[in-house]
Amino acid sequence: DAELTIETVSADISVTGTGGSRLDVSSVSGKIRLDSVAEELEVGSISGTIELSGAGKRAHVDTVSGDIELRANRERMKLETVSGNITASSDSYREFSGSSVSGDIVLRGKPVTDARLDAETMSGDVGVDLPADVSARIEAETFSGRIRSDFGTVEEPEHGPGRSLDATIGDGNTRVNIETFSGDITIRHD
Repeated sequence: DAELTIETVSADISVTGTGGSRLDVSSVSGKIRLDSVAEELEVGSISGTIELSGAGKRAHVDTVSGDIELRANRERMKLETVSGNITASSDSYREFSGSSVSGDIVLRGKPVTDARLDAETMSGDVGVDLPADVSARIEAETFSGRIRSDFGTVEEPEHGPGRSLDATIGDGNTRVNIETFSGDITIRHD
């Protein structure tokens, strides 16, 4: 299987229709746009926006201040940014891991049975859309933000800050863990 590596400093990168076992793309400040069915994607940027579509097994995307937009069916997604926003939608995923310090995280899609979803921010908001018939164990926690959820009951302490949600829907096969310090958390069903 073929592997492809692309690196730039400030030029934009646009790749369409690539397959193979692995695609590595990195840029300092250029925009990256990929439509790929490569089994594995490894994408990195300092300040450029990253847009991904296509399908495959794994995607690992890392940026400092650029936004990440993923519209792809990937079994495993690991999306990391410091101050950029993360927006992901996938018709089917097994693992989703999103982390940001000050950016927002939005995930729409359908987890497979026994999937795992982890989202963590310091001050960014987190929004997750799940199917109404999902079977999941949902744990969400914020120190000074708010939690709105279509699943379960949000608990607030009698004194002091902090809100949490611990809900089991159906058999609880899928694990959902969301944490933020000062951001808001919204969990909705479609």
